[in-house]
Amino acid sequence: MFLHIPKAAGTTLTSVLMRQYPPESIFEVYGLVPDRRIEELKTCSPDRRRIVQCVIGHFYFGLDELFDRRCRYITMLRDPVERVISSYYHVLRTPDNWLYRDVAKSGMTLEQYVKSEGPIAHEARNMQTRMMAGTAWDCILDEASLKTAKENLDKCAAVGVVERFDESLVLFKRRLGWTGLRYLKMRAGGRPRNSDISPSVLDAIRTHNELDIQLYQYAVQRLQMDIAGEGRGFVVDLMRLRTANRIYSVYSSLRRKLQPSRGRKACNL
Repeated sequence: MFLHIPKAAGTTLTSVLMRQYPPESIFEVYGLVPDRRIEELKTCSPDRRRIVQCVIGHFYFGLDELFDRRCRYITMLRDPVERVISSYYHVLRTPDNWLYRDVAKSGMTLEQYVKSEGPIAHEARNMQTRMMAGTAWDCILDEASLKTAKENLDKCAAVGVVERFDESLVLFKRRLGWTGLRYLKMRAGGRPRNSDISPSVLDAIRTHNELDIQLYQYAVQRLQMDIAGEGRGFVVDLMRLRTANRIYSVYSSLRRKLQPSRGRKACNL
């Protein structure tokens, strides 16, 4: 179960994950109304649910309760300031985003985005804590929510962070038996550098994402401990990945010029 936190390198990681399982066994929880996909998963027969080997998408921790077998979670966290900034500029350049009308068309600034109430706050304030704690979008988060989010991180088979993506990917591979880790960075959009953003705005992001900052620091510590426990072979795997990925980047660039892209088939229950 890949709990994909928005704007945390999930699209890139998904491109790797899609090669690890048969296409028909992957169930995706995406779209404008992801709850519909969850309802589909809830109401399907047990026999049909058994074909699922991998669940990917924007869902909250706890979806494993729908399965009668052991489930292993993975997730990627991102520096909260970086994630919020990336989220805001993603909304601005994506007309079909559910917040586009409220944010882009209204001329909302980054500071206003962070300080907004209602549904926007779901995206701009402590979203990583909310998803990991399994707390509904309209519920108030507190220290108890952070505690639950940390406990759920501890239940994951592996936890990565965007700022150490390659190391996170190698850890996933070693914990889950993955192969073929090559990847290309996906959906990297333009945004200003942090040095070009007002310090007061950056402070506002930190103030409204205090729980996420603590959760992110916890995830970084967890990743460091997990890597240390993997032994010397981890460094060898990391070097192999980076070497292979440099070659793959060149190969993919040439391939795109010669071959049209192919769509992917997701599991439909």
